Amino acid sequence: MKYLTLIFFLFFLVTSCSNSNKNSNKNIKKDTVFIEKEYSKDDKYAVFIAPNKNSEYYDHISDYSFGKFDHQSYKESLDYLKRNKLELSKISIKELPKNWILVHQYKGKYYVYSPNDYYFHYKIKITNNSYIDFSGEGPSANKILDFKKIDQNTFQFNLAGIGSNGRKVLIHLIDKNAGIAVFEEVSLDRDKDYYLMVDAHKIRNFPLIVNYSIHNKYPEISFDKIDFQSLIKGK
Repeated sequence: MKYLTLIFFLFFLVTSCSNSNKNSNKNIKKDTVFIEKEYSKDDKYAVFIAPNKNSEYYDHISDYSFGKFDHQSYKESLDYLKRNKLELSKISIKELPKNWILVHQYKGKYYVYSPNDYYFHYKIKITNNSYIDFSGEGPSANKILDFKKIDQNTFQFNLAGIGSNGRKVLIHLIDKNAGIAVFEEVSLDRDKDYYLMVDAHKIRNFPLIVNYSIHNKYPEISFDKIDFQSLIKGK
């Protein structure tokens, strides 16, 4: 009888713990705002808004450390500069954040974004001697030929590097407090391009959309089309 009582108690304890875990999982799912969700026996795919500012995905999108193949791509960019007698030299850059992350607009609101495929993640690092693009091809250093402050909210870089034929980047600070800027880029062999960036030190002030899957690659979500000209005019 004593053994039966013990077995019953252990069964009750295990069942209670199991139900408690299930309820906890339900609460997590309930609290998470999903934009898209698709679960199957082969994979789990979800696009959701990170539930808090301590999410590890904020660290992922603002990680400037070099991965396995990044050292090689960075070295190739330096070798290119050296071959073309464009060796890096120190330059004074003030009043401008040094690390920038893409920011997007979704349903009229600004978000930072952790993509399903980080090949499409773009960020910039400005040092005292180079302008570094971090793209799917890896980090690539550009020589800063010239840097100037045009006005209180506008800065200009003239750059040289791999694929940078006459490249000029205008940075328009449209919201200094939020750390948001429009990057306007022109070069001799490409059409003018615009993208919205945020100071990497301020990304936790913005909600974060995460595009997550376990095995397969899924499409990136579609963001709002931004009227860059209006943003620049209103700075």
